[in-house]
Amino acid sequence: MKKITSLVLTLVLAVPYTLIPSVALADQPTASIDSVVTSGNPCLGTDLTVTGSGTVTPANGSQIDQYHVQVVWNTGDIETNIPLDLGGDTTSPYSFTFSAGPHHYSSTPTTTVSVMVYHSKPNGKDNQIDATQIVPTCPPNTAPAATGSSVTTPEDTAKVVTMTATDSDTPAQPLTYFIVNGPTHGTLGSVSGNQVTYTPSLNYNGGDAFSFKVSDGLGYSNVATTTITVTPENDAPVASSTAISINEDTDVSSNLAASDIDGDSLTYATTSNPANGTITSFNSTTGAFTYTPNADFNGSDSFNFKVYDGTVDSNTATVSITVNSVNDNPVLSISTTTSVALDELTNLSFTASATDVDSGDVMTYSLSGEPTGAGIDSSTGVFTWTPAENQGPATYNFNVLVSDGNGGTDTKAVTVVVNEVNVAPVAQSLTVSTHQNTAVNDTVVATDSDLVPLLPNTLTFSILTQPIVVGASVIMNPDGSFTYTPATDYQGLDSFTYEVSDGTLTSSATVTINVNDNAPILNVISDYVVNELSNLNFTISANDLDSPLDTLVYSLVGSVPSGVTLDSVTGIFDWTPAEDQGPGVYNFTASVTDGALQDSKTFKVTVNEVNEAPVANDLSVSTDEDTATSTAMTATDVDLPAQTLTFATTSNPTKGTLTSFDLNTGAFTYTPNANENGSDSFTFVANDGVTNSSTATVSIDIKPVNDLPSITLFGNNPINLLVGDTFVDPGASSTDPEDGDITSSIVVTGTVSTSTPGTYTLTYTAMDSEDASTSTTRTVIVTAQPVENTQPLCTDGIDNDGDRLVDLADPDCAAFIPAPTPVTPPSGGGGGNGPIVGSLGGGGQVLGASTTAGEVLGESCGLYLNTHFRLGSSKNNASQVKKLQEFLNKNMGTSLPITGFYGPMTYGVVKNFQTKYSDDVLKPWGLTSATGLVYLSTVTKINNLECPELMAQLPELIPWSMNPNAQ
Repeated sequence: MKKITSLVLTLVLAVPYTLIPSVALADQPTASIDSVVTSGNPCLGTDLTVTGSGTVTPANGSQIDQYHVQVVWNTGDIETNIPLDLGGDTTSPYSFTFSAGPHHYSSTPTTTVSVMVYHSKPNGKDNQIDATQIVPTCPPNTAPAATGSSVTTPEDTAKVVTMTATDSDTPAQPLTYFIVNGPTHGTLGSVSGNQVTYTPSLNYNGGDAFSFKVSDGLGYSNVATTTITVTPENDAPVASSTAISINEDTDVSSNLAASDIDGDSLTYATTSNPANGTITSFNSTTGAFTYTPNADFNGSDSFNFKVYDGTVDSNTATVSITVNSVNDNPVLSISTTTSVALDELTNLSFTASATDVDSGDVMTYSLSGEPTGAGIDSSTGVFTWTPAENQGPATYNFNVLVSDGNGGTDTKAVTVVVNEVNVAPVAQSLTVSTHQNTAVNDTVVATDSDLVPLLPNTLTFSILTQPIVVGASVIMNPDGSFTYTPATDYQGLDSFTYEVSDGTLTSSATVTINVNDNAPILNVISDYVVNELSNLNFTISANDLDSPLDTLVYSLVGSVPSGVTLDSVTGIFDWTPAEDQGPGVYNFTASVTDGALQDSKTFKVTVNEVNEAPVANDLSVSTDEDTATSTAMTATDVDLPAQTLTFATTSNPTKGTLTSFDLNTGAFTYTPNANENGSDSFTFVANDGVTNSSTATVSIDIKPVNDLPSITLFGNNPINLLVGDTFVDPGASSTDPEDGDITSSIVVTGTVSTSTPGTYTLTYTAMDSEDASTSTTRTVIVTAQPVENTQPLCTDGIDNDGDRLVDLADPDCAAFIPAPTPVTPPSGGGGGNGPIVGSLGGGGQVLGASTTAGEVLGESCGLYLNTHFRLGSSKNNASQVKKLQEFLNKNMGTSLPITGFYGPMTYGVVKNFQTKYSDDVLKPWGLTSATGLVYLSTVTKINNLECPELMAQLPELIPWSMNPNAQ
């Protein structure tokens, strides 16, 4: 870093300043910098401009890097990085300016200015070389004085107002004017120097004022007031245009509109007249007027006006008038006089017509209050009317109307006088009927259209010609009533004529008589009761008084039940009510006619309900061998309403059982016997609560299914050997329900090594002719040779005599076993082992049993029974399997059929038994899961569970007491 050894700052001052000189620096370079205040005075708050130049002489001939100047005003404003390139002897100028805005002073400012020189190092950091302070000394400031004034301006005229103020400072400072309060009745423009423009409010005259103050940059003056007088001026009145709307041919009254800000009295005058109407009245003082449009005119019209305030006229305004089109009424006329006289039954006709000033209107004609029968053509206006007989004599007043379709109408009143004219009465023809040889009374009638006769008259009736049949006669009264008597035994038509007179005119008509036969008489019909599905047959009859007799036809009237017939000739009624027609009561109406007359009678038939036996339906079912099937019996019942049916079997299947049966629904489950196949059946009936159905058969087809073969292992399983023993497979046999003995198909897999201790498994697999296979396993346990027990103990668990039983033969047990008590088994019960002796241990075990060979065996109750009584030891022996099935049903809660056949069901239950007692029947064989095969341990466990019961049944065979809990 090159340091400047000394710095000289020279200031040329335009205002008083105090210079604090620079301080010499302890290094080689020298620098000389001149600074000059070229403008500005901080005492007055104006901009301060400082310019300068300088020279830096480096020491030791080293390179001078770039320098720059920074100026700091102690209020915080900074002018920085002003370049000062002082390379060698080169002199470079610089300049900086302070803003006056933030530096307005009071009367005794104490602000300082610092000018500092920095050396810019190559590493980008600045090193301050020197600094010099400039302290301005300012004299005390005197505030300016503002002076008020008064001005005058005419109404509605702007005025430029000059504000005045003085400043006693030397030199005088520039003054700035500020508005304090604006005027009340006008506005001020922007202040320009000491002038501002005042604009009075529109039409205002009177006094107004505003206030202001002055600033010299360092302080404010007093507040001064300028007063303004706005002198009044006359304003021209203002006429306002208006618009009105009226209907055609209608006057309108209104007022012209005008105003005068000065409140002067106004006079109104038109300056042009309307073109399509007239101003029929006009008041120049109030502006009131009446406008009348020309007749039938519609459209736009207008006139102009102005007002005068006594000095000047207003502007010209327009009254715009819209005359709305209004429809004009048509004018009606008729082609005859409005008062007409004519006779009844005489036509009256005239034509109505109309004119309408509105072009294009279509006329429509109509009547109001018109008499009956009168009419007018709505388009042509042609009126027609022929008064009826009952409309005379009378006077009729009515109106003829016309409409133009747009609301315009016109009316003409018409009076018609109808005169009475006598009309002949009209006799009415008549037809009557009577029976053979029977007189008939009746009355003829006639009409007379003369409702109001000219002369009082009454209609009078009389015979004009007698009946045309010889022997017949008629008598007629003047009122038209008559009695006709037919000729004896005559049947057929007859007639006579009569005449009616109103006293002036007459007319005639014919009376026709139909002389017919006598009506048949239907005999009384009894009510009947019949059972449904039973026939009802009876005859309906009638009497006929005619001679010769008429042919009678019988029928039933109205709706009849289905199946009912009635012979129309014989009257035989026949009906067999259907099942759904009973119970019920049916009403009938029978009729008989002779072709002209008829008679009818009613009767009823009660149908009783009769129960019908239901019908059970045969059923065919198919299932696989050893597979249960479920379905339902069905039956039908024709009884209506339907009865509730129940089901019952009448015979059971022979090759299976019904393991479930619902008598209400007929649902059942059939389970075939194990390994059964072929046909089976059972019968059942349905009952409707009253009657059984016939017997139906459920036929069952049991489809054969191949059975798995079974394998029987010979010898023990497991087999226990010692290392070094010779193993000989005892073998096995296999049978198949379908193929019989298939021992030859057995394949043995697995090996046994008697040289190495361990557990070995042999798998025996047999396959039948349908490639179905079964496997079983044999476990061979090879153990190491025992170590000689030098101090044998009965409780050490070691088989010292090598027979794999801890028994009396072990030397270490001799001291703990009491002397055996001889026991003699029943004859043949020893299984060839000779006399048996033994004693009972504390746990319920047979601790000792001696044989003829002198061997003592320790056996449990179950093992003893298995050895000597062979309970369930072979699944190929039917009697033993039955015992096994009985035992399983009792102890496992099952329902095995006691068949003696060791099938899948028994196999499954044995698996469940082995699972339940796995500690006793599986673990001794080294097995962990149930197999369903009967091992010696399984049979022993079975016998142990049965020991208490067998003991109770065979006390003579097992004479010692036995613990019921013995295992």
